[in-house]
Amino acid sequence: MDPPVKDQEEWIFLEAFRHVSHGFPSGRIIKSESPDFILRHSRRYAIGIEITRLTGNYATHDYFQPGPHHEEEKGILEEACRFFEAKHGISLYVQAGFRDDAYHRSGSAHNTAALLAEWVGERIKGKNGGTEYSLIEQQPVDLPFLDHIRVLYIPGLRFSHWSVHDDPDTGEWIPGLIEQTLQRKTHKLRLYQKRRLNQYWLIMVISTTEGLPKFNLQNHLDQQQWFTGFQHVFLFELFPPKITPVLS
Repeated sequence: MDPPVKDQEEWIFLEAFRHVSHGFPSGRIIKSESPDFILRHSRRYAIGIEITRLTGNYATHDYFQPGPHHEEEKGILEEACRFFEAKHGISLYVQAGFRDDAYHRSGSAHNTAALLAEWVGERIKGKNGGTEYSLIEQQPVDLPFLDHIRVLYIPGLRFSHWSVHDDPDTGEWIPGLIEQTLQRKTHKLRLYQKRRLNQYWLIMVISTTEGLPKFNLQNHLDQQQWFTGFQHVFLFELFPPKITPVLS
């Protein structure tokens, strides 16, 4: 039986992070809780890895609420995922934001899912040779029911995850969200430390910063003094995959 969706998504984030990271420690990875993963490097050395999305209270509460057609859109993506995997046999991480108007409901959900699966398949074709692939497209002409779509292919992903993207683009809030998330996770660190591991890492995941207001994140990070028990803290951007050390 497949693990819960949340666990599947955490596996995807960790596998993508490992693929992008240079010098990620070798060892056996065990799914856990508090922290999310344990990397068993040797009999005497283990690293706890906590993975969290970079979201917070900087957007209005209503922005986070699923729209009235959320379940319909979720069903379209789940069916598109099944179509795609049956034809291509590749696991992908996909985020899709649907348009607010009723266009995508003018046809059948089945036809919409088939069109979406075919569209993704055309773009991913030939990418199953061992290299990663990342796509960000705003208002795709061939998919007028979508506001945007993001596709990530990392070799060896063990799960697919096609989801409705209804998180706000954090933009200029990112520095504040990093600080807020770090404070919240540092408060929980005492719980993680009950596992008596050698190190604790925190990976904060964000979808993308492309197209958002520009700011010098590294300059902001360099000016901060972080008080935390985590030995390493990373900001992990998914589209395209990019790791920025926050604390190391």
